[in-house]
Amino acid sequence: MIAARLALVLVVLALAAPAAAVAQDAFGPLPASPPDTSQQQVVTTSSSSTDNGGLKRWQEILIFVGGGFLLAGIGWAIVSDARRNAPVEETAGVHAAKTAREADRHKRKEVARQRGRAARAARKRNR
Repeated sequence: MIAARLALVLVVLALAAPAAAVAQDAFGPLPASPPDTSQQQVVTTSSSSTDNGGLKRWQEILIFVGGGFLLAGIGWAIVSDARRNAPVEETAGVHAAKTAREADRHKRKEVARQRGRAARAARKRNR
């Protein structure tokens, strides 16, 4: 029973909280910020050094040369892997296999032509 009353009170409070937030205009202008009372001093430093704290010229060259070696190594790895995994064609065996395939194809084609002629002749006889 006490838990039900506590739950009811919590629900009423939860529903009442958004009502208080609705009273404010969410799309209205923002309130003005308070004026800044602290005094700021602008400090300028002049340096007679021309060093901007970056890399020196030899360091830049070393980085670019290292990048070139890295790209060349990646290219070499890709090409060597492609050559290793590429299908190998033997020139002597390929030529013999190609001629055998062509001869077999011509033979099958001639047999098919002979069957076609025989079928046409049979159709003519059966008319």
